[in-house]
Amino acid sequence: DQGLCTRSMALGGASATEGELASATALLLDRTQAGSRPVRTLGVQLSRLAPAGEADRQLDLFPRG
Repeated sequence: DQGLCTRSMALGGASATEGELASATALLLDRTQAGSRPVRTLGVQLSRLAPAGEADRQLDLFPRG
């Protein structure tokens, strides 16, 4: 049986961290039968992406000045 199983979720707000996206992906995977049934293909889709704004920029470790 090669049935299709999809799961989706929306984060509560903007995220720029790999860990937060990985955690959300793991939660969705836990809501499937993966592990008890073979998985042929696994995909992750991100949407509503936006360029980083001034408030989102990475700060300098050693400020110039």
